[in-house]
Amino acid sequence: MKKLRLVFSLLVPVLFFSCAGGGGALKALYTPGVYEGRGEGYFGPVILEVTVSSGAIIQIDVLQYSDTQGIGTAAFDELTASVLDANAADVDIVAGASYSSRGFLDALEDALRKAAL
Repeated sequence: MKKLRLVFSLLVPVLFFSCAGGGGALKALYTPGVYEGRGEGYFGPVILEVTVSSGAIIQIDVLQYSDTQGIGTAAFDELTASVLDANAADVDIVAGASYSSRGFLDALEDALRKAAL
């Protein structure tokens, strides 16, 4: 079962990013680089720095937030892991930290819009 899951996890990005028309090349989604995004959390702005390659979200750093320490930061850690695992901004918000989660995801989407081709 573990081997099947590993094979599936390796194939999904290839199938998702493959271009129509052959060649097997990966489709570029982003201009590689570091982008800043802004969203609105519970007590103020959430500002992220998002690093992307042409086809993946590589790193997310929280530069600024005003939300409650321990609640917002725990949500940011969980969301970062979920986004990097899914390689997408379409992840569930964290229960008990919905405003912080929404601010994080809005900031992420803002950064990815700037990176999009």
